[in-house]
Amino acid sequence: MHRTLGILEIVENICLRLEESEDGLLRDDGRTDFAALGRTSRIFEGPALNVLWIKQDTLNNLLKCFPPDLWEEVIVSGGRKNKAVRLTRVPQSEDWERLLLYARRIRDLTLRSPPTWLSAPFPVVDVFEAIESHLAAGYLCPNLQSIIWDGGPNSPVFPYVRLFLGPQITRAHLEVSRNASDLSVLSTLAIPYDKLKSFRLGSPLHDMPLIRGPSATLAMKLVHVEHLGLDTLDRAALEHLSGLPSLKSLDLSVTDQQDLGPPSSLTTRSRNPTFPALHTVQFFASSIQFAIEFVNMLSQCPLEDFTLGTDVLASNITMGEFFSALAAGVFHRTLTSLLIHEVDDGVTTTPTPPAGTIGNYIIRGPVLALLFCFSNLTTVHLTTPAGFDIDDTTAGDIARAWPKIRSLELGSCTDTHHPSSMTLRGLRAFATYCENLTYLGITLDASTVSPFDNSPATRISQLRLRSLDVAASPISDSTAVSRFVSGLFPGLETITTLNEWNWADPNDEDDTPQMATARAHYRKWKQVETLIPIIAAIRTEERHWAQMERE
Repeated sequence: MHRTLGILEIVENICLRLEESEDGLLRDDGRTDFAALGRTSRIFEGPALNVLWIKQDTLNNLLKCFPPDLWEEVIVSGGRKNKAVRLTRVPQSEDWERLLLYARRIRDLTLRSPPTWLSAPFPVVDVFEAIESHLAAGYLCPNLQSIIWDGGPNSPVFPYVRLFLGPQITRAHLEVSRNASDLSVLSTLAIPYDKLKSFRLGSPLHDMPLIRGPSATLAMKLVHVEHLGLDTLDRAALEHLSGLPSLKSLDLSVTDQQDLGPPSSLTTRSRNPTFPALHTVQFFASSIQFAIEFVNMLSQCPLEDFTLGTDVLASNITMGEFFSALAAGVFHRTLTSLLIHEVDDGVTTTPTPPAGTIGNYIIRGPVLALLFCFSNLTTVHLTTPAGFDIDDTTAGDIARAWPKIRSLELGSCTDTHHPSSMTLRGLRAFATYCENLTYLGITLDASTVSPFDNSPATRISQLRLRSLDVAASPISDSTAVSRFVSGLFPGLETITTLNEWNWADPNDEDDTPQMATARAHYRKWKQVETLIPIIAAIRTEERHWAQMERE
């Protein structure tokens, strides 16, 4: 039974065939000129114009539908390509007809300032004033479904976002400027919250406590949201979201918020699922306590990815509470990615643990073992205030618990790096059980090297590992280490050390004793990096000739 093709699908099929033609319907970038296609036939005019206008990353194209004597382009942001449109006279009623005709075709609009290389700047404010005056209570693009609005800090344009928040909006990503009056505008916007599937509300700077209050209020209005990004939320708002069957991703800044506030009747973990569709959680800057209280709200949650940025000095006991809560609230089979790292804002740093208290911050095997129930993890990047103390036995436990791991990092987010008990023998477990591992970041003790057993009966070669970060790992004999590591990971290409950019300069006259030691370790690890492919090639050649002799 043949399916009847719609007009738009016919247009798209014809366009695919025209891509290789020479009939003048290709633009300079090689894509089909839908405007030219529309001119070839009245049948295709409407569908072709819909394709042409459906997605816009500037208002310039629309504003140029005004008569030519009504507008001009002015250069902004110091570049010829960064041109904004301003009006040269007041538009009359007849001037709007063509513009509004095309505005109805736009479904997806992105406006950013300062502009990216993909988009032009916002129009001059007088353009928005003219649009507002003409439309009265209407919308410029009445069929718009998606709006991304980022006016930048100190921008006067945010109030005009209301001209685009029509009844068809299902995705609204809004950045509020540093102008405090924008808060009052935000409370008056007629956003169709009950229809939104994707909603983001933020500020250009993560350290701005500007919109935290409204965030919780607006979150309570959401009914069918699937993707949500806000500054922060209180307990009541999160409890509301926990019952939504559609929420898939949650992205919070939570800057400076220490916890979720007083517990409520719903605080105790329920037997019923909470956040039943939640797959992705990202906290840009959070205290561990906030994260613990949030995770304690999870019950039978199908979480897949959890990313936590923090600059809080969290002890190993606190980290154990977080790991334990995660194991209790999340389906063990679903979690595939767990990242805990320093806040990535280029400013904030995690404080160094006070002298004499380092032991309270080192993560050891029993705490890490709380995560071993998540057997499908493929990405684990954990950086803590004093790092990890992993011995060879724990290395084996990790490798067996996470056989699907592809990227693993256990490190420190401060200048404190506890010496590891793990030796080179601990690497053997990762070669044995983690066949998909491509990146490993772990501190080990390579000051002594056990003999490498390369007999056919016990030979283990993991071929996928390409990058090894050894941080502040000590090393003595680079040749012996190369023989050992190349036998396990013959495909290893890159070895990095802690702050290795410090050691690229060959001049070491001003080195302190600690710097001299670190520089020496860096050079020896780089020798290992150079020797591994050579030794691996020699070993492969030897095996080849041995096989030839046996045959």
